[in-house]
Order: sequence, then C-alpha cells, then structure tokens
Amino acid sequence: MMDLGKIIDKVEQGRRKEIEETLEAADRCRCTEYPPRAPEISGKPDDTLFDRCELRQVIYMIDLVLEEMRESLHNHGAINKLERRIADLPEGLATQREVYDWLVEHYHG
Repeated sequence: MMDLGKIIDKVEQGRRKEIEETLEAADRCRCTEYPPRAPEISGKPDDTLFDRCELRQVIYMIDLVLEEMRESLHNHGAINKLERRIADLPEGLATQREVYDWLVEHYHG
C-alpha cells in the first residue's frame, strides 16, 4: 500500500506535467531535476529564492497560484497569463513568498 506522501507526490507530478505541456516558454527555461520535496518545488511558499528561469520552479509557482485562485488546469489562458507575469516580475521580488503574494494580488489585474 502506498503511503500518503507518495500519493500526494504522484498527484502533484500529474498536475505539474499538465502545466508544463501548456507553457509557451518551456523550451527556453533551464530544467533542473530536484529531489522530491525540495524546498524550491514543494511545500508552501517561503523564503527560498525563486528563479523565474528555472522550469520546475515556474511550474511549482503556477500550480500554487492556480490552486489559490481555484482555476482549472484546463484553463490554458490562466496558465499562460501566469507564465507571462512570472517572466515580467517587478524588480525586488526574490523569494517564493514575495512572488506568490504578488501573483495572487495581481492575478485579476
């Protein structure tokens, strides 16, 4: 029997794969392989530095914001809008928490 952590990991992998397939700039980003539950790509946004040119981190952030805004993974317009917002983040936003808060605050703008 699978433990709950492994089930959650599989669900997240499926969600994030669907986001990746929708991204327009997926081929222009670096794609680092992180260990499961690495702070760069898992958990709640915190003081971990965010790299908008790192595909796994971009997917992680888009997934978090989609969940917060209760958007469907099938809403490709929302995914692409978030992707553009991440590419054009204001200067001075460095941590996951800062980026997440800004994206949620400016989602409808």
